[in-house]
Amino acid sequence: MASEYRYVNQSDCLAIHGVDDAQKFHMLMDALDIIQISKEDQEHTFRMLAAVLWLGNISFQVIDNENHVDV
Repeated sequence: MASEYRYVNQSDCLAIHGVDDAQKFHMLMDALDIIQISKEDQEHTFRMLAAVLWLGNISFQVIDNENHVDV
């Protein structure tokens, strides 16, 4: 769910009235097929996107004056 990812939930605008995200996603997948991006490359792209979104949720806090941090 988009609200779980810091990179995309900061605007508090997770949905646009009248826009069907599922339909847009299917259109994206069709477009990737049309330009002959392999299913394997599509999967790798979505895995990289997921990794970036998860990494964006990591935060660090300084725990002392010697530049040690806690994840």
